[in-house]
Amino acid sequence: MGRITAIVIRVNKHANLCAQWGTVLSALGTMAALAIAYEAFSVQNTQLKEQIDSQAKASADERERFQRQLDVQRKHLDQFVRAFQNQQTATFYTQVYTTTRFLQDHPNLYDYFKRRPNGKESAKEHSDRVKARFERASSEEQALVLIGVESLADFMDTAYAQRETLRPETGEWNTWWNYFVDCYDENPILRDFLATNPDEYTVAEMLKPEHRDQQYVGDAHRRKGRISAGNPLGLLPRL
Repeated sequence: MGRITAIVIRVNKHANLCAQWGTVLSALGTMAALAIAYEAFSVQNTQLKEQIDSQAKASADERERFQRQLDVQRKHLDQFVRAFQNQQTATFYTQVYTTTRFLQDHPNLYDYFKRRPNGKESAKEHSDRVKARFERASSEEQALVLIGVESLADFMDTAYAQRETLRPETGEWNTWWNYFVDCYDENPILRDFLATNPDEYTVAEMLKPEHRDQQYVGDAHRRKGRISAGNPLGLLPRL
């Protein structure tokens, strides 16, 4: 009986030892599997990083290529805008030449449109004299003056509608606006014509002293308010 007990004890010890070795081997197997999985993950992680770096490089190259294309398009657009602005400038001079040619063909009507250079009379005196002359003029002279006035008004209104197509940094529109203001102030027939047809000419309202200063674009060649025939009371436009 004692011998059997001893054999059972040894068998139990052997079983425990096998169980312990089984646990160790299982742990070793798990560690080996983890090592393999970690190595595989490291390889995949490296590949993933390489893919990310490659995509980042490709994205940077694409951005640079897109920027170059954008710069080229912007350059072409700037060239187109400058060419268009130059064309508009030429168009303005072509249109104003119509008035110049009209006065060349009818020099006796010059006083209706502009004060004489270096004249001593004020703008109001000039306006009153020209208006009195028009009232006494023949029907033929009045018709010629009205033709010239309407042509000038058409040009002024067209130019006003296109004012933003000129180069703003040079004050080009502002020089034209100063010219239009002078025409308005020194030509009572033009003022009466615009006052009679305000629904046909947007510029009619804008040329009034209380509105004209707001029509400038930028600061170059901007003119301060002054007393004129169109402003006989000496009221300056608000700045």
